Amino acid sequence: MDQSPAIDIKAKERWWEVFAVLAITVIPLFGAGLTGLIHPIWFPTGLSMINLLCNTLGIIIASVFIMRRSNWKAIDHEVDSFKGKYFPSGVFTYLIIIAVSFVYTAIVMMLFKHDVMNHFNAAIQNRERAPFVVAPLILIAFISNSIAEEITMRGILQTHLCALSRSNILGIIYVNLLFASYHIYQGFTAIIPIFILGLIFSFGRILFKSIWPSVIAHTIYNLMLTIPYMNFY
Repeated sequence: MDQSPAIDIKAKERWWEVFAVLAITVIPLFGAGLTGLIHPIWFPTGLSMINLLCNTLGIIIASVFIMRRSNWKAIDHEVDSFKGKYFPSGVFTYLIIIAVSFVYTAIVMMLFKHDVMNHFNAAIQNRERAPFVVAPLILIAFISNSIAEEITMRGILQTHLCALSRSNILGIIYVNLLFASYHIYQGFTAIIPIFILGLIFSFGRILFKSIWPSVIAHTIYNLMLTIPYMNFY
């Protein structure tokens, strides 16, 4: 009986941190994603990367502030110091993504071959021209984006939602439904693959006991989705 108030207080503190992360990431990003889906606006890649960098740096700073004022240390969220040993783990995680993507793409191709090929050909033919100086900016923005998303999604939210739901599986599902939701600007068909991508990042955190391999894999994944469709000069 004496432990109940303490348990309630701890759960309340977890919920406050969950709502804080939702307020700085999921809710504004979902709103922006929904707006982008309904009324897409094109910006040159350079401006888009500057916008992404500014937004994600703000999220990182807010996340660090939350963790510093928290009863849970950063290490409780598997946000430890970066180590060189995480590079092979990150590459391994990315290879898992490639394997899963291959299977998913094969299934989609069997069902919607004509639509997929048309989309791919259109993307190749309409590659955006951009000065080569934009390439480092893309890399920096994607690193910042990956750190921000992994700290908030697979770090803070995954820790608290797994504890609150008393199930790692349920907590991971909740986290990655939220993760997929604000990528809605990519279209409804992107929700399933992004949800699967998030699952891989979540299990990567559990497997390697750190968010950094997922940060590395996340960055490589974003680069491989972007660079081939750019026409640098």
